[in-house]
Amino acid sequence: MSQSIAVVCEAPGDSELVAALVGRVIEAHLPDWYAGYRADQLLTFRGFEPDQPYFYWGRVNTLAGDRRGGFGRTLRRSEFAGRFPDDPVALEALRAIRLLQFNAPTKPDAIILVKDSDNKPERRAGLLALHDDHAGHTIPVVIGVAHTERECWLLAGFEPNTPREREAHELLCRELSLDPCRESHRLAAPRETDDRHPKRVLGVLSGGDPAREAACLRTAFPILEANGRDNGLADFLDALRQRLIHKLFGGPPPEARGG
Repeated sequence: MSQSIAVVCEAPGDSELVAALVGRVIEAHLPDWYAGYRADQLLTFRGFEPDQPYFYWGRVNTLAGDRRGGFGRTLRRSEFAGRFPDDPVALEALRAIRLLQFNAPTKPDAIILVKDSDNKPERRAGLLALHDDHAGHTIPVVIGVAHTERECWLLAGFEPNTPREREAHELLCRELSLDPCRESHRLAAPRETDDRHPKRVLGVLSGGDPAREAACLRTAFPILEANGRDNGLADFLDALRQRLIHKLFGGPPPEARGG
């Protein structure tokens, strides 16, 4: 039977990124009794409604405040067990979890939330604390924080493999005084036109080709984890292994940082 994973994110690109990484982790660590199965045979990704591809962040507070729909209880501090987030984005994430757990038309088997830090330390800290708070949750919950933006996760997997890409990479390293693939967490410029903005850097390296960007997610796990140590990607992959494999498919959780 297929397992249903609700994805809370900003855009289709984020949902596709999550599906690609989850699929790779699942296929790498499935118990022996699932041998021969592909991730797309075992998983479906959804939004608040099962027929939607993802749960858009912009809907969370709207649904949570819709008392006519019976969702108003998610706003009450007394309804939350444990720590009540001070950061507004972390509170929004907690509302999304509660909406999916208590108010969705059907309950998902797991919940994954991804959000850019936008180089805001308080947002990153609040979301990571919420992730830790849900370590033993009945429904597996994984919160990924892309620092500073999701393009940093793609940059972590970018390996120049053509003369044009190698030249572009070398030029960027000199221009930025850093390696944007190994140190993507340092790309924190506020405007997309700025030299150190992740979107601009990824566009230069990939030539603006979506297929080339998607290929970054197929890079070997050790490289993704080494380059993603400081941008949140390594932690996200680790959490997928630790929280999803055992809960959804049985067997012991894989060891941390293990392929």
